[in-house]
Amino acid sequence: MDAERDISGTAWAEVFSTPTLETLMSELDEEDRAAFEAAAESLAEREGWSSQLTWLGLPWRWSVVYTREGEAPALAYLVPDPRGPRVCVPVPASGEGAPDPAKMTKPVRTVLERSAIIAGYIWADWACSEFDPVAAEGLLASRSGS
Repeated sequence: MDAERDISGTAWAEVFSTPTLETLMSELDEEDRAAFEAAAESLAEREGWSSQLTWLGLPWRWSVVYTREGEAPALAYLVPDPRGPRVCVPVPASGEGAPDPAKMTKPVRTVLERSAIIAGYIWADWACSEFDPVAAEGLLASRSGS
């Protein structure tokens, strides 16, 4: 992630003009674009999930929000940040739907351990280039109810 990269003037940072997903992807480096597309494809394949490009404010600006009717927070967020796109999967910190660390791979447990807990949810967050939907299946399934 290139935190120093200037994002002013990018479609991703422009609140008053709704971009297309293609425009946002064009602002990503080639390697990041491929990782973003792979993450988007894996999330779009989830049964019952729908997606919408939404303005989320700072710091996520324009992001793809994956939802299922009646679920809050969203099931996943795909953030096309030109400095480095991200995937976030919020999962309950405890109770029903909370991930079982014993069933998670070590990389996923590491992400869970370092992720913020806000409003009862662990906000598991990866760079798109590090997101492995196979390894994260347990988290994704917990949000899918499967």
